Amino acid sequence: MPPEVQGRAEAADRWGLLGVYLMLLGAVFFLVRGSSISTYAFGLNAANWKSAVSAGALASLPLLGLGRLMNPDLSSDELEKDPQSRGPMAVWAILTVLSSLSTEFWRAFCIVALTSLDTSAWLAVVIASLAYGAAQLQTSTARAAGACAFGGLAGLLFVKTGSLLAPLSMSLITGCAGLYRARQTSSRAIRTAVPLTCPACSQVIHWFETPSGKWFPCPGCGEKLKRNIAWSWQGCVCGIIGAVAALFVLNLGFFWSLVLTAPLFFLFALLSVFLASIHPRFRTIEIYHDPHDATDGKLFRF
Repeated sequence: MPPEVQGRAEAADRWGLLGVYLMLLGAVFFLVRGSSISTYAFGLNAANWKSAVSAGALASLPLLGLGRLMNPDLSSDELEKDPQSRGPMAVWAILTVLSSLSTEFWRAFCIVALTSLDTSAWLAVVIASLAYGAAQLQTSTARAAGACAFGGLAGLLFVKTGSLLAPLSMSLITGCAGLYRARQTSSRAIRTAVPLTCPACSQVIHWFETPSGKWFPCPGCGEKLKRNIAWSWQGCVCGIIGAVAALFVLNLGFFWSLVLTAPLFFLFALLSVFLASIHPRFRTIEIYHDPHDATDGKLFRF
């Protein structure tokens, strides 16, 4: 397909998504206004908004870590298939926000409407999550399963907090993180990024062309190399600051603050490592030293 034709097709797709999200938002507001559901029951309230936003933000951390684990750095060919890696950044940012708003408003309406018909809240969450996942079956079964799990967690947050702010915060954070990763690791960003070099022979090495979690030979001199994230003490600092800020916002008692201190520390430390791993500034290439190789390093005789 010629580039100009592909560009027009992708622009039409973006306009189509915009129309779908706006129509879904309009339909939800029309249904809520024509029903006996109050805005408070719908989750449009500022009661305990700090706790709701904090719960949504904390729930997004495992999702970000799981997404990073299951979707490591992709090749340039795979990244080209992601439509978010192309087109105006501002348009995709608007679409990401509208997608989160329309989806969470629709999910909240489904749960409230089902509970008003004497359906248990947990069954309403299951039905809404299954319906959300079924819409992704045309893409793949794995995508549908992930959508069901995400919808279930978002529904539980809505039921437990009684506020739309909790699932909306989680959806916005994960959506913006996905958009940021797609833009940062797109093929154009790879071509324009400053390449790394081998410490032994100064051979140019591109980060996304190297495997993660194991050593690889230098294409120039054959030296064993490995990828590394220059992020050590910074993670501890981010973990401490994040845990203290979260406990301050949650305003819990002494017992629960003591119980949650360690989990919050690890969550924010892992999040900082995740953010550092997608920033080119903290990526380095180092010489790999095999701990099981007796000839690697110095030999000591006793």
